[in-house]
Amino acid sequence: MALMRDENSVINEHSAGFLSVHKPLRKHPSNRKPATAIEQKLAENIMQRSRKLEKRDGVDNLDPWEAEQARRKAVIAHACEGWQRDGWKYKPKSRDELQHLLVDDTHKAIYCFIPKVGCTNWKRLWMILTGLTNQTDPLKIQDSLPHNLHHAMMLVNQRHKDPILEAKVHAYKKFLVVRDPYERLLSAFRDKLERPGNEFYQRNVVDRIKKMRFWETRDKNVTFSNFVSFVTTLHRGEFDEHWRPYALTCFPCAIQYDVIGKYETIVEDSERFLRLIGAPKDLHFPPFVPGTTSRLLPRYLASLSPRQFGRIYHIYEDDLKMFGYKAWSPDDPRLSL
Repeated sequence: MALMRDENSVINEHSAGFLSVHKPLRKHPSNRKPATAIEQKLAENIMQRSRKLEKRDGVDNLDPWEAEQARRKAVIAHACEGWQRDGWKYKPKSRDELQHLLVDDTHKAIYCFIPKVGCTNWKRLWMILTGLTNQTDPLKIQDSLPHNLHHAMMLVNQRHKDPILEAKVHAYKKFLVVRDPYERLLSAFRDKLERPGNEFYQRNVVDRIKKMRFWETRDKNVTFSNFVSFVTTLHRGEFDEHWRPYALTCFPCAIQYDVIGKYETIVEDSERFLRLIGAPKDLHFPPFVPGTTSRLLPRYLASLSPRQFGRIYHIYEDDLKMFGYKAWSPDDPRLSL
């Protein structure tokens, strides 16, 4: 009963549902100032409020990390403003589309996990935070266990009605981590299709690719170009979680995240979020060594046709705009690096 009283009080304090998109910044998107000017202004407004809290004994302790977070949030807000008229596209359509939200009621926190963006280590941390393991060192938890147990940590699997779940999404501290969408797509291809031995993806993806019209030589391995042709034919409900767009995984236009993590800064972003939610002081994101995907990306992209570049952009356009990543093109000078 005590738990229900506490949750009901949360609902009373936070009655706004999480399915509403970001409030529009201007009524006429066609008359907007350049994005960089708006982003800078939003960041300045956020930082002006935070500076009042940061001053100690007359000294302004402006934190560069917080300034970067303000910039990231401003970019998302600006991107979502432009989509306000089509806001229904950027809302979860059912509880099933929220399966990537993991909840920790002890620390009142929510993490939206995105495969191929450090989510295995974050699921390990979530197991520790939620008491699913007695282990205190995340690296001592075997790789497969967090993926086998993440269903027990999913928000939508809690036995509560939607208003309580919505109240938690609104009130709890929220975190996600993203990376360059092109890098993530290549990482998924190399891990699931290029490396042999993954029977699930051989059966469910490779076999499908080899039956498609663009497949010509039936005795060769699936290439990155073949994979891109396959992914760009998919619709909203058909994406595998390893290449589903962020906009359809974590819904950042409908859910306002407190910390926007990026793969490039995952250690510091993770540390800040852990301290924000009051995690044990000795719990940290494991040591992180970036892989070779970023270095190999130009070589793989160089194998694509101009039409494929256009189709990739169409799939991941929203992600690129929301998180400030640069699109690739057939004549991109980075391809010759």
